[in-house]
Amino acid sequence: MVLLHYFGIRVIIKRRIMMTNYRAPYPNELMHYGVLGMKWGVRRYQNADGTLTEAGKKHYSSSSEFKTPEELQTYLSKNVRYSDFSGLKSPDDVIKSGKGDCHSQSMFEMKELSKQGYKPKASFFIEYDPKTNQGGQTHTFVYFQKSGKTYWLENAWTSQKGLHEYKNVSEMFKDVEKKHRSEQSPDRKKFTNLEFGEFIPSEHSVGESLQELVDICLK
Repeated sequence: MVLLHYFGIRVIIKRRIMMTNYRAPYPNELMHYGVLGMKWGVRRYQNADGTLTEAGKKHYSSSSEFKTPEELQTYLSKNVRYSDFSGLKSPDDVIKSGKGDCHSQSMFEMKELSKQGYKPKASFFIEYDPKTNQGGQTHTFVYFQKSGKTYWLENAWTSQKGLHEYKNVSEMFKDVEKKHRSEQSPDRKKFTNLEFGEFIPSEHSVGESLQELVDICLK
C-alpha cells in the first residue's frame, strides 16, 4: 500500500488483489485502485470526455468487449459520430476514424451483433418523388430478434440513437417510417414515397458510390 498526501487529501493506492474486505477508516480519503503498468494521471483507454483513445478503440473493438447489444450501442454513442457519405467504409475504418455514414456504421453493427450470436439484418430506404422518380435522402438501419421481440439499433440517425423495442418487424417498420416523416424538412415534402430494400454486407464493396449502393439495395 502506498499512502500519498495530495492537496491535503489522503490518497491510498492499492492493487486490485488487496481490495477484498478493505474498509476506509477516514471519511476524507480518495482511493484509487490501479492495475499493473498504469501511470498516475495517464489515461490508457478513455479521454477525459469519455471518448476512447487510440489504444481504447483497439481494446474495445474486440468482440469480447461487447457482450450485449446495449454495450455495443453505448460504445457507438460515445465514440462513433455520423459523417456524410463519401464512399462505403469497412467496419475497421469506422472504428479507426471514429465516424461514418449510416451505411458504413451498419456494417460494423451487423458484424458485432453476429459475434454475440444474433442474426442481424439491415434495411435500406430512400425517399423519392413518384412524379419525377427523383431520389432524396437514404438511410440504412440494423435490427435483430431477441426473446420474441424486434430491436432496432440506431446510432447514425442522431435524433433516434438507442435501442428501440417492438412487438414485431412490421411494427418497427411503421415506426421508422413515421419517425422519418415527422423529421422531413419542408423542402423535402415532395419526396412523398419511401422505397425499402435489404442491405446485405456481402453484396457491397468498400469504396462504392452511393448510386452503386442504392442500385444494389433496390435490385
